[in-house]
Amino acid sequence: MRLAQAHSSACRPIAELQRTAILTAMVEVVAERGYAGTSLGVVLAHANVSRRAFHECFESLEDCFVSILDDGMHAMAAVMADAFAGEESWLDGLLAAEAAVLSLLDSEPTLARVLLVESLGAGSWALERREQNVAALRGQIVDQLSDSPVGEDFPPLAPAAIMASLLGIIQDHLIRGEDAPLITLLGPLMGVITTPYLDPSGVQREIRRGEERAREILAARSTQLEPEDGGAPSHLPRPLSDPRAHRARSVLIHLASNPDASNRQIGDAIGVENPPQISTLLARLEEMGLVHKHPGRPGTANAWTLTVAGRQAALLLAGAGLTG
Repeated sequence: MRLAQAHSSACRPIAELQRTAILTAMVEVVAERGYAGTSLGVVLAHANVSRRAFHECFESLEDCFVSILDDGMHAMAAVMADAFAGEESWLDGLLAAEAAVLSLLDSEPTLARVLLVESLGAGSWALERREQNVAALRGQIVDQLSDSPVGEDFPPLAPAAIMASLLGIIQDHLIRGEDAPLITLLGPLMGVITTPYLDPSGVQREIRRGEERAREILAARSTQLEPEDGGAPSHLPRPLSDPRAHRARSVLIHLASNPDASNRQIGDAIGVENPPQISTLLARLEEMGLVHKHPGRPGTANAWTLTVAGRQAALLLAGAGLTG
C-alpha cells in the first residue's frame, strides 16, 4: 500500500529503501505477533537495518506504527478520490471508490490485517490515531457527495454509522480468515452504503451492480496468460476483448514501449485529455493486475509500468494488430 512513500522528511538522510524495509518488517512482525509481541530488535532483524538507521526515520516503535496507519489512510484516500473523480454520478462514484479500496486491501492482505485488525489491540494511542484516519476518510466521502442529490439530506449520524458498518464487515471477514477476497463484499457493502438514501428497489439494484463489478474484477484477476508449450499467450482478459476497450488496449501498447510513463504522458499518447478519466482507466487496469503504479515523491508524477500479465497482454495485442 505504498508504505515506501514518506509523509515526512525525517529519514531523507538515508536511502528510501531502508524506510521501506523497516515499514515492511514492522507490518510482517505485527501481523505475526501482534503489536504487544513486537520488539525493536525483532523488527531490526527482519529489516536488516541498524538501530541508528531506524532512529533516523522513527523516534520509536509507536512512531513507526503510526506511520503505517497514516500511510494506509493516505493510500485509501488517494484511490477513493481518483475513483470518485472518474465517475459522473454519485452512485457510480461510490461503487468505483469502494471497489478501489477493496482491491487495494486485497493486493496487500498482510497490511490490510494490520491496519484493520491488529491496530485494535495496539493501545489507546493507536485507536485514537485510527479513528482520526477513519474520520478523515469519512469526511472525504461526505465532501464527494456534497454536490449530489443526497448531499443536503444526510441523516446526521448516517456517515458515521455507514463507516462503522463497513469497517465491521471487513474486519469480521479478516478475523475469520475467509478465503474469499475482500472484493466479494462489494455487493453487500453497496447495500449498506445506499440504504439511508435509496428505496428498497434502489438498494437491491446497487447490490446487484456491486456483485457484477466484483465478478468482473475477479474474472480479470483469475485470467492467467501463461504461454502454452513455451509459446506465446493464447488469449486476452475478457475486458480487453470488448470492442469498447480501445483506450485500455492503447494504454498497454503505449506502456510496452514507454515504461514509467506518467498519467499525463499516457493520456496525451492515447488522446484522453481529462485527468480523472485517465486516472480511473489506469486504476481499473491495476485492478486487473495488468499495470503497476510507482508513486512519485511529493511534487513529482506517478510512473506506470506493465506487470508480467500486462506485458503478455500487450504482446498478444500487438501480434493480433489490436493496438487500439
